[in-house]
Amino acid sequence: CKPFLTYSQKEVEKIFDVNVFSQFWTVKEFLPRMINLNKGHIISMSSMAGITGTPNLVPYCSSKFAVKGFMDALFLEVRANNPDSNIHMTTIHPFVVDTGLAKKPRSRFQSLIPFTAPETAAAKIISATRRNIEYEFVPGWLCFVSAVTKMIPRAGALAIMDFLDCACDPHDD
Repeated sequence: CKPFLTYSQKEVEKIFDVNVFSQFWTVKEFLPRMINLNKGHIISMSSMAGITGTPNLVPYCSSKFAVKGFMDALFLEVRANNPDSNIHMTTIHPFVVDTGLAKKPRSRFQSLIPFTAPETAAAKIISATRRNIEYEFVPGWLCFVSAVTKMIPRAGALAIMDFLDCACDPHDD
């Protein structure tokens, strides 16, 4: 978590290697077998940061937007090649999962937009997978906020984002 201009090329490449390319290559390895069996479920970790963007997380947000785009396009490609496919896909969009990755996250209304315990996030991911949910937001009501902010003028979306004050302050290290 730091300003964009302070990231090195190596740091940005590592973020994309971990968040994007690892998912590409894993899916590329397993998808042919799923297609042959006509069943399977691909679960991918994006983020609310991959829906809205966040200051001090530009490479991270970019990688999570890429994951969302990957899953959206892959879903449409699998569907186009086999409309009756039994291969399901779930993209997870958590706000903050308290893993220690983000050292200085903030939210004005912590009771409404809580930092989620890893166990709670895992339970929501498993539940979404079992129900074949295409997108799972953690917490769930952020789906509504995300949709509203995409339908209103940018000034209104910025006002909502400023009011909620959800961000990640730069890390000291």
